[in-house]
Amino acid sequence: MDRIEISNLNRQFLYRQWDIGKLKSETAAQAARRMNPGMRVEARSAKVCVETEGVYGDDFWGSLTAVCGALDSVDARLYVDARCVHYRVPLVDAGTSGLKGNVQVVVPHLTECYASSRDPPPKETPVCLLHSFPNKIEHCLQWAREQVFEGHFVEQPRTVNDYLTKSNYLETLPSTLRLSVLETLEKALLEPPKCFDECVDWARRLFESLYNHQPRQLLRNFPPDHCDANGVYFWSGAKRPPRPLEYDADNEAHLDFVVAAAFLKAYVFGVLESELKPGTGLDRRRPPPFAPKLAAPGEPERAPEDEEEVAERIRSLLPPPSSVSWRARVVEFEKDDDRNFHIDFISSASNLRATVYDIPPADRLTSRLIAGKIIVAIVTTTAAVAGLACLELYKIFQRSEGEKKKIEQFRNSFLNLALPVIQQSEPLPPPLLHFRGKPFTLWDRLEIRVGDVTLERVLEWFKEEQQLTVNFITVGPSLIYASYAVSKARERLKQNFKDLVSQVSGRPLDPHKRWFYLQVLGDDPDGNQVEDMPPVSYHFA
Repeated sequence: MDRIEISNLNRQFLYRQWDIGKLKSETAAQAARRMNPGMRVEARSAKVCVETEGVYGDDFWGSLTAVCGALDSVDARLYVDARCVHYRVPLVDAGTSGLKGNVQVVVPHLTECYASSRDPPPKETPVCLLHSFPNKIEHCLQWAREQVFEGHFVEQPRTVNDYLTKSNYLETLPSTLRLSVLETLEKALLEPPKCFDECVDWARRLFESLYNHQPRQLLRNFPPDHCDANGVYFWSGAKRPPRPLEYDADNEAHLDFVVAAAFLKAYVFGVLESELKPGTGLDRRRPPPFAPKLAAPGEPERAPEDEEEVAERIRSLLPPPSSVSWRARVVEFEKDDDRNFHIDFISSASNLRATVYDIPPADRLTSRLIAGKIIVAIVTTTAAVAGLACLELYKIFQRSEGEKKKIEQFRNSFLNLALPVIQQSEPLPPPLLHFRGKPFTLWDRLEIRVGDVTLERVLEWFKEEQQLTVNFITVGPSLIYASYAVSKARERLKQNFKDLVSQVSGRPLDPHKRWFYLQVLGDDPDGNQVEDMPPVSYHFA
């Protein structure tokens, strides 16, 4: 479903400058046909995920001979891997990162799958570190991209549009978000900027809030010599005390932030029709005076206003959605177009925060790479990994009459062209478990094919076919059957099992689905709980 960006042009042979903005799948298919007119290829642009299982369902996956994956996230890889395991389709998973690359081959009944030894999830930075205690430029860039840029130019206009377009929007909000959403709507709908000068004023106030008021407030709460009860200094180790900035209109870094923020604000609120850079200057404004909002340690706290009262007051002031004709523009982050202010804003916001915390700033290219989450890629690595993946596909497609494929015929590959080194290893076999004295692997499952029947008949199937007395059945997060809830269990026994799943989960079954997985716990004939058992799929059509 992705479209081609400038940064995609240097990592493969299928896209050109004039393809920017086009769908990757359709452009790649056309390029492949030009290279080889005999190739038959069908391009699809719907994302492969849970939400599109009506498009990529049993008929689609069941018709495949093999899958070659070149996905860009662990979640996407896990989903495709799970589909291939269920439908017992061979998978060749390939990936690159700079000069490094890897290929993993997954063969039904022979090898482990991707999920058996998957990539570790990306490390997450604690929110408190981003909010108040950064110590690396990466923290500053993540804060600038996710909290400041996304917060002001993506989330806030999206919230405004939700209020203006969705019926009963405020009533659908959880209580924990209600006040913050109302405060956002109050600023946007009661005080929207009407001219560019007001956008400049807003940008100056934002500079003052982020780089002067907030650091001063933090130092007021935790002075430089503040110690805890054990006499340990608060500002020690990786914690750096902030140094508030005084706005200087002659400082290019300060002015760059105000320029970028003002233009983005103007675009979001329709003051300017384009987010591209015009040739213009900016007035220089005086900041409002600093006024601390919280008491310092040891000082008496002011009684906070009642949140419900504040929320009701704001709500009473908001205009009815039907009376507002305009809509806010949601900024779509584009890291590769230097004609907009996106990287300008994030780079300047990040470097100013780095200055506050005495962290070395980053140049524009580094800021673009980190904030844009660009994984450096070169076409040489892509070509090598594609070739290694094709070698495994050839082996999968080879047909030998009466001969079973062997695990030693396949290879997983790892390369690092910087060294250079290419290593290959035999895939690992799937882990072996036992159920009722018989071995099974991740490729095996129990399939219930008794038709569209009652819960009672499903329980009988386990008793008759698997000698298992079922104690619990869940489908996803929904508890369908629990033997200890005697009255409820008895009440559900005569209900249609498929309808019961829909009733308990609170949502209708996908009309394209003909099966679903059950998570089952039960006892063997001796009354011992069965620890390991194959996945269970219930086929109702």
